[in-house]
Amino acid sequence: MHEIAIAETICKTIETEAGRLGMAKVNGAKLKIGVMNAFDTSNLELCLAGYKDNPMMADINFTIEPVPVEIECTECHHHFIDKRFDDHDFAHHTAHAPGLYLPPPCPTCSAEAGKLVSGSEMQLVSIE
Repeated sequence: MHEIAIAETICKTIETEAGRLGMAKVNGAKLKIGVMNAFDTSNLELCLAGYKDNPMMADINFTIEPVPVEIECTECHHHFIDKRFDDHDFAHHTAHAPGLYLPPPCPTCSAEAGKLVSGSEMQLVSIE
């Protein structure tokens, strides 16, 4: 379960940033996590909840925004969502071998040349 390591990194980042900003307490944090990472959101939330023992984050509420895998066709520049990531097994396999990921053909022009626009990010957007 790689959610544990990610939760630890997120919480350490929040602690560092809150300290830099002079915050004694953090009430909320917003995260954007690309679905290409294949995180089980409920497992991640459970792992993050484990950090509520820290007085700085005792009352923290996490908001996790999933970011779909968006592709831009390099031929016609059409943007589209790779719906295959709705299947958790597909997402999980891709997360373990991202170098083997091939975008689907463009639904507009059928070109098989696309570049990833979003969906692989793990971003701490804000803390309050």
